[in-house]
Amino acid sequence: MLLLVAMVKKLYKKIIMKKLRRVYILFKCIYCGIHINLLLLLY
Repeated sequence: MLLLVAMVKKLYKKIIMKKLRRVYILFKCIYCGIHINLLLLLY
């Protein structure tokens, strides 16, 4: 029973980390895109 709970928790953590990473990458892309646009506007 405890083993099952531990396994579920591990799986849940993995899924959450994957989603967080995806969101982080998306934010990074948006942030970099804005930076590049600002640089292009300045030049």
